[in-house]
Amino acid sequence: MTQVSPTWRTESLIRATIELADVIDEESGLLDEMRTGEVGDIQVKKASVAAAYEQAVSDLRQFPDPLQKLDHSRIAELRAVATRLEQTATRNILALHAATVANQRLAQAVAEAAQEQQIRAAGTYRPDGRLTNTRKAGASLPLSVNQTL
Repeated sequence: MTQVSPTWRTESLIRATIELADVIDEESGLLDEMRTGEVGDIQVKKASVAAAYEQAVSDLRQFPDPLQKLDHSRIAELRAVATRLEQTATRNILALHAATVANQRLAQAVAEAAQEQQIRAAGTYRPDGRLTNTRKAGASLPLSVNQTL
């Protein structure tokens, strides 16, 4: 079995943390710009990078010696990338929440507009030209919405 160098494990964690923060940042940017249709395009990349990050963390938990032997500059770098990941994740949570609320409001507006249209279209013309209210209770107007988060 090949022995993995202690510095390699630390480098792997730093690299994976930076890549994960980058992809989460990209996703947050898309959400901030309400380009929700493009978010799905980066999900495969995000899952792959998250798996690499999880593996790097797991490796260092299993073999913690590299962390105990780090010099002060590497510890500072590790803390900096961990802080960036935490801040990026927080921003992502807020962006996801905002996009969800915006989509819920849009769906509510569409439902209210459909209801208003249904109320306005409740009457029909009879053969003599007079307006009558012959609509069956519970009947609805056709509606189609093609928008996803």
